Amino acid sequence: MTDSLVLGIISANKSDPASISNEIGQYGSPVGRFSIFNESGQYGGESGRFSPFNKTCLVPPKVFVDGKLLCYLTTNPAKTPRIDPRALKTWLAAKR
Repeated sequence: MTDSLVLGIISANKSDPASISNEIGQYGSPVGRFSIFNESGQYGGESGRFSPFNKTCLVPPKVFVDGKLLCYLTTNPAKTPRIDPRALKTWLAAKR
């Protein structure tokens, strides 16, 4: 079971359509199909199949830098290295 879909870019830029900080974009909106912040979608919420907020998710989103895996974006303590998506959101908000 894998999902290699790109779920946006990690950026504090709220106007970038690809940014997870863009609250009206497909990757940052609470209703966006591909948004980790859509609590009822498969990529968001505590029960989403591929959600970083699902503590038992076996296939959480991955963070890549220059094409190399940096870490998992997840609350699942079994996945390492990882960053908590809530911490990432707080960090991005502080950068604006």
